[in-house]
Amino acid sequence: MSIPSKNRDFFEIKLDFLKDNTSSHFDVYANLDNTKVTQNQRPSIGTNPDADDLLLYAKAPYSWTHREISDLNSSGISSLYVKEDDRKRFQRYLRINEPAPEVDHSLEARFRIVQVEELGAHLIETSFLAEIDDDLVGKLRGVAGDLSNCLREDPRSVLHLKTLADHDLYTYIHSVGVGSLSTAIAMSLGITDPTELANYAFGGLMHDIGKRDVPLNILNKAGPLNPDEWEHMKRHPDHGTRIVTEFETPQMVVDMISLHHEKLDGSGYPFGLSKNEIPIHVQIATVADIFNALTTTRCYHRKRTRFEALMFMKHHLKGKISAEVFKGLVRCLATEEQVVPPASKVA
Repeated sequence: MSIPSKNRDFFEIKLDFLKDNTSSHFDVYANLDNTKVTQNQRPSIGTNPDADDLLLYAKAPYSWTHREISDLNSSGISSLYVKEDDRKRFQRYLRINEPAPEVDHSLEARFRIVQVEELGAHLIETSFLAEIDDDLVGKLRGVAGDLSNCLREDPRSVLHLKTLADHDLYTYIHSVGVGSLSTAIAMSLGITDPTELANYAFGGLMHDIGKRDVPLNILNKAGPLNPDEWEHMKRHPDHGTRIVTEFETPQMVVDMISLHHEKLDGSGYPFGLSKNEIPIHVQIATVADIFNALTTTRCYHRKRTRFEALMFMKHHLKGKISAEVFKGLVRCLATEEQVVPPASKVA
């Protein structure tokens, strides 16, 4: 089915794109020439003044059911139409409602953590695109528990995480990386309590959740931010704190979200805290955040190797990050090939 030339402001969507028990936040139109649905099947109908051959079938927000989709299909309706202005909303609908990656819990930790990473990135992306509710938070907690379990089974499974992400997916992959690294560093510092380690994973996973309230043109900018944009970006810890405090969230997780950009020398934000004012779990999240960012490819800089990132942190962040936490990072990344610098002289 093609759209008549005078309706180029619309694009076609296949009926199969609509899923049971989902909500669309874009108006959906039907072609009059092919519409055989009854009045009972169309609870919201109106003519579109800009396109004589299309009528408004479902006004946003609209809840879809399996029965209605089946009835449309039985009536010979295989395609519907959406305004070009709503294309991004439609694409968001597709992303939110695509099947979540599955985790095979029978796999070894080093293989399973890759699947957990994919599921975590999917859920973080969903949290940026859709409303955050108890169900989504519960799934994210489940991912945090899975990350923690993988690392408790095999601490070196952290080395199997991705370091390459598409530009638009960076924030989601990065969040999982920070959750994993925070947990691995905590373990290297002697923390063994399963609940506490799961909270490290959850805090790292959620540390940038406040970026969902940062304008996309700033969040996805391919280059340095100007002063006004930077001010917007610096608000994301506050946004994140507001989001997670709407749910039952451990204080250490809230701290990791609200304070992960603080520095020991007082040069960080949002409060300019220093030294002992910054809890150890926050200091761990900060180091994990910096290291993962340095070793992940971005559109405006190449990723550093682990050695390069550690050397950068050793020489350029002296006095800003904890020497003990840095040593913990070095220990959890150490390999037989000794690709890391001596940790004892970081600060």
